Amino acid sequence: FSVYVELVKRAIVEEFDNFENKMGIKLDVENIDDLTKFSILASGPDFDLESIKEKMPTFILDIVTDGIIANGNTPKRLSISLAKKDADLIGEIISSADDMKLLNNLFRKSQTVNFEYTYNAKTNKLELHSFALDKIKRAKDYGEEGGFSIELPNVTFADIAGHHRVKERLKEAINILKSKQLSEELGDHMPKGMLLYGPPGTGKTMLAKAFAKEADLPFIATTGPDLLSEEMMKSVFSKARDYAPAIVFIDEIDVFRHRGKGYGTDFLINKLLTLIDGFSTSEDERIFIVAATNLKENIDEAIIRSGRIDLHILVDYLDRDARAWFVDKMLSKQIFDAKIDREKLLRYTANMSGADLQKVESESILYAARRGLQVVTENIVLEQINTLKYGSKIEDDKLDVMLTRIAYHEAGHAVISKILMPKQKIEQITVAPRSNSLGFVSYVNDEYQSLTRQWFENKMCVCFAGRSAEMKKYGEDGIDSGAGADLKTANGVAYHAIAELGMDEKLRNISKSALGNNSLFEKKVEEIIKEWMDRLIAKTDTLVEKNWSKIEKLATILLEKEVVEELELEAILAE
Repeated sequence: FSVYVELVKRAIVEEFDNFENKMGIKLDVENIDDLTKFSILASGPDFDLESIKEKMPTFILDIVTDGIIANGNTPKRLSISLAKKDADLIGEIISSADDMKLLNNLFRKSQTVNFEYTYNAKTNKLELHSFALDKIKRAKDYGEEGGFSIELPNVTFADIAGHHRVKERLKEAINILKSKQLSEELGDHMPKGMLLYGPPGTGKTMLAKAFAKEADLPFIATTGPDLLSEEMMKSVFSKARDYAPAIVFIDEIDVFRHRGKGYGTDFLINKLLTLIDGFSTSEDERIFIVAATNLKENIDEAIIRSGRIDLHILVDYLDRDARAWFVDKMLSKQIFDAKIDREKLLRYTANMSGADLQKVESESILYAARRGLQVVTENIVLEQINTLKYGSKIEDDKLDVMLTRIAYHEAGHAVISKILMPKQKIEQITVAPRSNSLGFVSYVNDEYQSLTRQWFENKMCVCFAGRSAEMKKYGEDGIDSGAGADLKTANGVAYHAIAELGMDEKLRNISKSALGNNSLFEKKVEEIIKEWMDRLIAKTDTLVEKNWSKIEKLATILLEKEVVEELELEAILAE
């Protein structure tokens, strides 16, 4: 930095001498060193020495000339100074970093020194003041084809709702990046990247930006599809080296699918692997990849193996605390009815993402606007939640004749579920036909379930209970196509428990994973599944017979109200 100061100072002195000789005005600079340092910092974030030497002296003299012309008075002497507190600020900025690392940091963070100035014609004094470090956007930081962008994000972990476990993992990664001791100890084994994976809309991009902010590193954002251009891939990583240490965020990295499968990306994957392997582990030159995907299983294994993008963090659906943040934000808006049950919304929104909850909010407001309503009621919000999760409600008079059958079917599921699995919370039972289902029982699945053999058997009984209730009501006519999905689920549950988890004594805890595709094993599994299903269907029929009065009562209420929630169901069962 001292070399920069000396060379720029010479340029300023030379230009000021030329100005004095030409204009006949003596320029008194109170502290030429401070003015020089200011000139350098104010030329950021691109600190090109030749450009600074050429432009900054002229820039200051243009301010002087404009002031003289505006006041119509040419002084014989003119003083140029920096306000003392601002000169002190410049000193603090410079002393806070070592040599050229200061300019490199300002370049990486897109920072420059902005200022104001006052020209006083009476005292013939030009004062530069109100200095401030500001971040600017630079057009050249955006790929010509929109392939990448560079920023220093403002979002922090505190700005993101929920995801407490994920944030802790990210903080651990930041500590690894910032630790000189770990860098030295790990050497070439230092992690070169991190994969955020999970369902869509769960906040992976926002978490990546917060990671960059908390790590105080530039954020170079691109996508997997953009990197399918070799030139763009080179451009992104070339820019990353300019800004290093930096974060490269690659969204949709799953476009780099398994090599040798005919996807046509083998060459580009090899190129990406070469670039990653060539990353410097030096603290000042490090490039760290944060990749995101909804489909981890599609990514070529070499990309996410140890030594490359080897820190894998699941970003799952929002937990209750995170959903509460979105729900409270929504309910704080004046248009939402103050009587809306917050706890009910939290139950109904289990397994929903932040994007889903924002959509519920906007759709609720639009629904009210379309109908000229001044208030968004609880029923409106619940309808938007159900539409998002289960499809739009079907308004068709022809379905009325089926409602009774649907009511008994869903009542059978719900009652037997509560009897066999009382700890499994039910969100709602409904006979309102929707595009994805003619009726359903929905569950709150945000709590841990112990998946024992008994749990699998109970789950199968609940699947059978819908048809069993219909047969109790209609006899042989109760056997229709409505139980098709239930039977498929029951078969899948049985196969998983028996073939994959070894939960039947006849196979002596042997699982498919140990044997692979073995025809004798599969035949034996089919025999055992048949035994399980026969036994559990008989058990279900007995339970339906024993609890028929409760099933009938629930079916009657469903026909009247269309929707029944868990508390009302528990009241029915308690009678």
